[in-house]
Amino acid sequence: MKEHGKVIFYILIVLVVIAVGVTFAFFTSEVGSGEDDTSITSNAGVMNITYNGGSKITATKLLPSDTAFATKVFTVTGTSTTKDLSMKYQVKLVVDNNTFTSPISYTLTSVNTGNNGSVIGTVNETKITGTSAVLGSGSFINAQSRIHTYTLKLYYKDTGTDQSADMGANIKVHIEVTAVTGA
Repeated sequence: MKEHGKVIFYILIVLVVIAVGVTFAFFTSEVGSGEDDTSITSNAGVMNITYNGGSKITATKLLPSDTAFATKVFTVTGTSTTKDLSMKYQVKLVVDNNTFTSPISYTLTSVNTGNNGSVIGTVNETKITGTSAVLGSGSFINAQSRIHTYTLKLYYKDTGTDQSADMGANIKVHIEVTAVTGA
């Protein structure tokens, strides 16, 4: 009888391991972005936007974690055609699709690589709500191929509660950089 009990115990352990493995397999997500390399022309000059690593971010086997599941580095390069006008731009995070019930959050850091104008300040961890979020505005003044570098990170944090409702959930976002009217 002891042998029969051990066999049942081992079978239950194997079934639990299989169930846990299947559960984790469904925790996947993809983050896509619709942006491409772009140029913006304003009355003060031209700004080129470059998204390093291509236009898409893909995350698989997404599990709650304090580590960013996606990182997007992009640059805005400004070249002025006039000395007197500031070339201003705005950066926005656009949510194309988000089926997560637990919050997805983001951070943004910047470097004024070209030492010209102003960059968007650091955006501390912020939850994504709604269909878009303005990350901030930057500008160039009398710039000749000056660069502003940004790093956007996305997080799916452990809330300490059951997040199994997010199994199979997905999020698709893109970054939108536009000239500020009147620049």
